[in-house]
Amino acid sequence: TEFLRLFEGEVRFGPLLRPGTEFTSLAVVTHKYQAEESCAEVEYDRAVTGEVPVRCPDCGSPLEQVKALRGDRPPVRRRTSVSISESGVAISGVLFTRETLQAGQAFRGTLTAPDPALLAILAGLGPVRVGGRRTTHGLAEVDIREGAPPPMPQRRDDGMLVLRLRSPGIFTDSRGRPSRDPDPSELTEVLGTPARVVRRWTRWQQAGGWHVASGLPKPSELAVAAGSTYLISAERTVADPVLAKLAQRGLGLRRHEGFGDLAPPPALKPGRRAKDTETRRLRDLMDKVAPLRGFPIRFPGQWAPLLALMTAHA
Repeated sequence: TEFLRLFEGEVRFGPLLRPGTEFTSLAVVTHKYQAEESCAEVEYDRAVTGEVPVRCPDCGSPLEQVKALRGDRPPVRRRTSVSISESGVAISGVLFTRETLQAGQAFRGTLTAPDPALLAILAGLGPVRVGGRRTTHGLAEVDIREGAPPPMPQRRDDGMLVLRLRSPGIFTDSRGRPSRDPDPSELTEVLGTPARVVRRWTRWQQAGGWHVASGLPKPSELAVAAGSTYLISAERTVADPVLAKLAQRGLGLRRHEGFGDLAPPPALKPGRRAKDTETRRLRDLMDKVAPLRGFPIRFPGQWAPLLALMTAHA
């Protein structure tokens, strides 16, 4: 019973990513060619800004959808060998390639469970073996600690919600057929109000896997890729606690395996407009803390923000 609670439903195992990598929203478009210093914007998030130009207004470069995974992929070793028959004899002309992750790498993800005791059990498991050929491969140290809550859907100024996927999502329609959108009935149930998808940025992929306990392959599913993004319209305002619950729950089928995990808003590459805004912010901050650097205050109105900064720092 404890095994089923840990690995077959109650604990959600989120995707493991290398530090510094993230699946970027497929709603983001960026310069096809190198952006120039004069470009006011380098990247646009269509889920937030709506329609964007086909080309950069400043340099004329076409804009294209970003690659889903942002950051360096993990180093992989490839070894090609001759295939061996059941009798132990090499099969002529038949080769196979095995890919293995190099040792010494770290991956991070999130575990969520309604019962904290389940996470405490997992924290005490110690080293585990993952992947194939586990007698000689896949030994990993596991460190489980309390972290930040999962990212919630983003709320736009007009009240619409933006859902982004950090892992592939498996969705079906009312007849069980693969769907690129979350089921409206599921959205209505988890949000507590009628809701529907009004726009999407998705990409199809196959999702399978291996069930270690039974030693059998998992069913191959047609899924939407990590980075898929949905613009959701809800009839009533959805409270933050409900959105937090959705972040814990995820969307779609096979959620306990890591499918349907939600992603935070993307970090867009800054253009000239964002850089100018940051420069003005830093300049204003330096003016406010001028007395701390030995400079006299020229305007009495600077005392109020200075005292606020000093109080926060203290």
